[in-house]
Amino acid sequence: MQPSHLVLLFSLAVPGAAGAESIREMLENDRNVGLVKLRIASLADGIGWANSYFAVKHNQRIYCPPGKLAITSDQHLSILRRFVVDHPADGDRPAGEAGHIVIKALMDAFPCD
Repeated sequence: MQPSHLVLLFSLAVPGAAGAESIREMLENDRNVGLVKLRIASLADGIGWANSYFAVKHNQRIYCPPGKLAITSDQHLSILRRFVVDHPADGDRPAGEAGHIVIKALMDAFPCD
């Protein structure tokens, strides 16, 4: 399985948020900041495991953080927020596509050579 297939898989596997909330609205929702952080951290954790799998099985990564960097849930949230500011169209996507956008944000923050 190629990394591009993984992007599609994650974008389809993440259940939609209530209503028609966008990713930007989800990130700006102060009432549920703990749930948003948990959701993003859970997505990022799964993507991290997939990244490790691709590194071992296919000698190819989805994104390339330096060394043995451990990214915290606050840092994942910050990476996603910064990505949405830099890529407004992705912030307007439905919150149910958060997995896809987290992958894109990690690829943007930690590109592979």
